[in-house]
Amino acid sequence: MLFSKIVLRLKWLIIIIIGIFFFLFINDVPKISPVEKLVIDHKYNLVLWELTNFPQKWLFKIKQFFSVNESVLDTSIYNLCDYPENEKDSNSISYYEETLESLVTSILVKEGFPIWGDFMFPPVDTKLGGAPNLLVISPRDRIERIEEILLNPSIPLSTIEHIENTLLLEQNLSAIVIELGGIATYPSSIAEMDKLEDILITVSHEWIHHYLFFHPLGQSIYRDSQMTTLNESIAVILGNEIGRQVWEEIKLNNNCILIDRLNNQEKKILKDNSFNFNMVMQETREKVDEYLQYDQIKIAEDYMHNQRDLFESNGYPIRKINQAYFSFYGTYANRPESISLTYKYLLEIRNKVSSSYEFVALMQDISSYEEFLSIYNELISDNV
Repeated sequence: MLFSKIVLRLKWLIIIIIGIFFFLFINDVPKISPVEKLVIDHKYNLVLWELTNFPQKWLFKIKQFFSVNESVLDTSIYNLCDYPENEKDSNSISYYEETLESLVTSILVKEGFPIWGDFMFPPVDTKLGGAPNLLVISPRDRIERIEEILLNPSIPLSTIEHIENTLLLEQNLSAIVIELGGIATYPSSIAEMDKLEDILITVSHEWIHHYLFFHPLGQSIYRDSQMTTLNESIAVILGNEIGRQVWEEIKLNNNCILIDRLNNQEKKILKDNSFNFNMVMQETREKVDEYLQYDQIKIAEDYMHNQRDLFESNGYPIRKINQAYFSFYGTYANRPESISLTYKYLLEIRNKVSSSYEFVALMQDISSYEEFLSIYNELISDNV
């Protein structure tokens, strides 16, 4: 019995390694773009990250397969509620990650996601801390993600601003460096966050990308901007659902009160309750699109700069708003920076089904946005 379980886990380990190989290298192009030349010293080495973290995570899992017991797991769950900063050695972080993975898996099973034997595929696997930054490039005369490059998370602000300004002045491109909350490497890489609930939502979000990678929907994520938005919006909906369910389970079963680290730092930003962030941001996006439509690029950029100041004065500090900013955040159709109706359509479909898995099962075989609209019209429009 023990041997068969080990074989099963090693079997899936091999499959996942093959999957990572194709994910990292199948679209590899040796040509270096002018943007890449500019940031070559600050590029995030994704291959090195995988080679370092993937074996490390699975060696820990194999070790725990032989040694873990209930008392260790109980202690790890307790640490979710009270996780001291000075105890963040590699072993305690690994237990912490393992517990998050187990709790997310339990909700996935409850929601009907299939398991093979006693095994969830792909396994929920995450690494906390050190998520990379993302350099996003857009033309100045329109809002469109035309290039993006992962950068080291430790890159200083002065260097970020130098890169953005150089691309603007020398290549006539709009650029912005975004701090990512997470990225669907395997294991997923999750940034440092102040709230456990946010960590759980992000872990769940990235796992949805892992799951969809093995289906036509995930394999079509970069087919066009609409498919990128569709994938991201589904991950947002299900990541929020699953992550919040895990959070409620933790609060219910462990009776813990998680102290937000921000509350200990006396960094409270006073927000004007009468200021409607979503409405103003949506108006900003629409106005920018209008300016760009008539080729009024400088007017649009001055307007975005002034709007950034307006947001900051009302308690919403945004480092920069430009075409690249909207091209990135506009991918997430639940956000006010987006003009896509995808999120609205997805919520209507989600309300027609009873579980997270039933929802994703409807979506996972889609390989074009036209297919998505066809399913939407069949489920929603025909029943109105």
